Amino acid sequence: MPPTTPPKTITILNATGVQGSSVLHYLLHTTPHHIRAITTSPPSTAARHLPPLPDHPNLTIHQLPVSELFNPHSLRAALAGTNILFLTTNSNAPNFISKHGSDREDRAGGQSESESDFIKLILDILTSDDHEEGLRGSLELVVMSTLPGLGDVGSWNTDFREKGMGMEYAKGLVEKRKGNTGGGGLRIVYLELGWYYNNFLIQHPLEVRKVDGVDVVEVGMAGADEDVKGPWVSSYTDLGPIVYAIIKNPEPYLNTEIFITGEWLSLKDIARIYSKVTGQKTRVIHTTPTAHVADFPSITGTPAEKEWAYISGIYNGGYYGRGVSTDVAEELIRGVEGRGLKSFERWLVDAKVDAMKEGFGEVVRRSREVYGGRVFV
Repeated sequence: MPPTTPPKTITILNATGVQGSSVLHYLLHTTPHHIRAITTSPPSTAARHLPPLPDHPNLTIHQLPVSELFNPHSLRAALAGTNILFLTTNSNAPNFISKHGSDREDRAGGQSESESDFIKLILDILTSDDHEEGLRGSLELVVMSTLPGLGDVGSWNTDFREKGMGMEYAKGLVEKRKGNTGGGGLRIVYLELGWYYNNFLIQHPLEVRKVDGVDVVEVGMAGADEDVKGPWVSSYTDLGPIVYAIIKNPEPYLNTEIFITGEWLSLKDIARIYSKVTGQKTRVIHTTPTAHVADFPSITGTPAEKEWAYISGIYNGGYYGRGVSTDVAEELIRGVEGRGLKSFERWLVDAKVDAMKEGFGEVVRRSREVYGGRVFV
């Protein structure tokens, strides 16, 4: 009888977030490994607003109080014995300091507590030669959800700035630790996701208004030009399988960036596809720019022009300009699911999105996982 491989411990940071919950629920249903879910959300909060953490014999939930988020001892305890880490962070979490550009301040005691500082702390703990015996030598792989920094334009976007700084720090550690087999080596895969389809249910919700006596569904996104295409993805349904495929065979993807997007869509495309699926009339609207972008110092023009220049810079500098391809992500998901990345049309059908349905907005807020196209059970 061939020897059996003992189960590994897969730790998921931010396990009740958009990305963490996708990975968590998919791995629980596809692997024999032990899953440790780390969350700062109290159980009562998670129960009200997030996909539930199911009862499962292979699942351990580790509550990490927000007050302990930057405590190295608490983080070591949470990560002890981890073989594989899915590292994802929420750029807009209230527990992170978020300042534009270099205008960042330290909290009491001189410790900066930004998202990038948290990512650096996690990576330092994972690769330290001095950490406690429970973690030394156990780590095999980090799968890191991140974004490129994008220089000046990205410095005014929390997601790109902080995640980009975290990724560059990780790459520096990889180079520094090459050949270190004493617990300080670092094997890492970087995942870069497009914008979530379900943003049009939560962050940029579809609105229904009377236009000449007819109900019309309005599609809008602050400052975005209706004709320029951006990257979109079904994060709930597609991220989990991709992470699973990487865990099964990480070698071809080590130290590479994998871009994950289902479709490149403009607001016009989104309105057209929604109308095709639902039969409802749609139109694209222009919404008010956000305050911080209207004040972007290196862009001139009206607030709306500044907003669009900013978003255009994010798309062109971050995605088009970097010549990214989704071929690797397509290959990964087909290998485990037998399908490609989910299109916006397929997502609308699977999620049964209907902006005209009574109480639709409240249903979305209470059942986020359903509108991701996968009912987690």
